[in-house]
Amino acid sequence: FFKGMKVLVTGGTGFIGKHLVGALIKKGHQVKVIARNPKKAESVEKIGATVVIGDLGNQEFLKKELRGIEFIYHLAAIPGQIWGIPWEDYQKVNIDYTQNLLKISRKNKAKKFIFCSSIQAADPSTFYGKSKLEAEGTVEKSGLGYVIVRPGVVYGPGDQRAILSLCRGVKRGFFLLLDGGEARLAIVFIDDLIDLFLIILVNFCLLAD
Repeated sequence: FFKGMKVLVTGGTGFIGKHLVGALIKKGHQVKVIARNPKKAESVEKIGATVVIGDLGNQEFLKKELRGIEFIYHLAAIPGQIWGIPWEDYQKVNIDYTQNLLKISRKNKAKKFIFCSSIQAADPSTFYGKSKLEAEGTVEKSGLGYVIVRPGVVYGPGDQRAILSLCRGVKRGFFLLLDGGEARLAIVFIDDLIDLFLIILVNFCLLAD
């Protein structure tokens, strides 16, 4: 059912991206991943993705690699858990690269654009949240059909970030009570997020049918 779509995934070697690429391939889609690190790319090549090494800042590279692509999942970004990164870097990677991808996607007549934003865009008090909110604006103005997804903290197999550290602390019997125990954290299991991404693709296909 709706197999064989030509799909591009940016950020496909990351935690969320690898799960998404694997799920798309299992559904029978043709998946291309743009990656920067050849070593990390091996993990998604092994499961059947076509990997090209390149830079989202290079429009000529994008023109070539987006030919024939029907759907784009844009996950590549500087994440919010890294400290000390200047605003200029967030702007370049999270905003400018998104603009590049949108521009070429439209020129190459891609059907739809699925953008993985962040819950932090709802309250952009950090460089990361601000960059994601501004990137959302570029998606909305692109002229492409789109869906913007704002996940909270994503956890599950392969996660090496906040939730894993939290669980290790609990296991050791050392648990920080943030905001006196009143802090709230929006979390989502990786499989549930991937199911959402797949449902979006199916719905786009149904609308186009």
